[in-house]
Amino acid sequence: MRFADSLGMHINGKDAIEARLNGQVVWSDQSLSDLDKLIQQLYGTGLKGAVYIPRPVVNSSQVLWQDADMTVPVAADGDPVRVMQDLSGAGRDAIAPTSAARAIYKTDGVSHKLLFDGIDDHYVISKTMAQSVEGLWVSAAINFLSFANTTEFAVAWFSKGDSSSATRFRLNAINSSTLQCAGRRLDSDGFDSGAFTSDIIVRGEPAVLTGSAEYINQLSLVRKNGVEVNRKTPFSTQGISDAAASQEAFLGRIANNYSNMEFYGAVFQGATGESIGDAEQYLADISGVVL
Repeated sequence: MRFADSLGMHINGKDAIEARLNGQVVWSDQSLSDLDKLIQQLYGTGLKGAVYIPRPVVNSSQVLWQDADMTVPVAADGDPVRVMQDLSGAGRDAIAPTSAARAIYKTDGVSHKLLFDGIDDHYVISKTMAQSVEGLWVSAAINFLSFANTTEFAVAWFSKGDSSSATRFRLNAINSSTLQCAGRRLDSDGFDSGAFTSDIIVRGEPAVLTGSAEYINQLSLVRKNGVEVNRKTPFSTQGISDAAASQEAFLGRIANNYSNMEFYGAVFQGATGESIGDAEQYLADISGVVL
C-alpha cells in the first residue's frame, strides 16, 4: 500500500501521526492529543515557533506559573500568571517581566483564558522567532475588550527598536476595528504597513486572528476565523529575514501600548503559511469560536 501525505507512524525515518491514501485518512495514532499532532506537524522538521495555551495543566504537565522561578503553580480562577510555558518543545516560554505585568488566569471550569488589563500586562517572548526565516505567522484566539488610551493594540510584536515604527513583524488592531499584519524583512528596509482591513475586529467578540508575513514571497496577509480578509503584495523586500535577533518581542504589547484583551491561546511559526488552517482550527476548538 502506498501511503501519501503522511503527517506522522514511522515513515521514511520520521514519526508520523496519520497517513492518507488518495486524500483519505487510513491510519491515525490515537494515542496523541490534537495538540500533540499539531505540534508534530508544525515543528517536527525543526522550524522555529512557539505554542502558548493558557491552561494550568496541559497533557498532564503544569505549564502556567505564578512566579518566574516556576515554583508556584497557577491553579485557580484569579491566579496571576508570570510564566506561560512554550508547548512546542523549544523552550520559548512567555514571561511577564515584572509581577505587575502578570495577566490573570480566568476560568469557569470549561473555558480557559488570560485577562490582560490594558495598563501594563504583557509577556516577553523569544526574540529569535523572526530571525533568519522565510516567513513568520501568528494565529491567536483573543477577545479585545476595549480600545482606550492609544490607537495600536498588539497581539504580537517583534521589533528592531523600542518604537512601533521599528516593527519587524506585528499582528495588531488599529483603532477599534482594523486588523493589520505589518513589518519589514531586513532592519535596513523601510517599514511596510502590510495587509490591513477595517470593520474586522469587534470588541467583546472572541475571534481567531491570523497575520502572516511571507518574506520569501513578498506577501503579507490577515485572516479572521479561518478566512483571508486582505493581502498585500509586494510586501517589503524578497528573501530571508534579518539574521540578527529582534531587540524587542512581546505578547500583548506594542512599544508602550498595552492590550486589554482575553487571550485563549496562540501559535507562532517561522515559516510560510501552509499550516495556518490547522492551527486556526485548534485555537477555535479551545476558545469556542466557530470557523
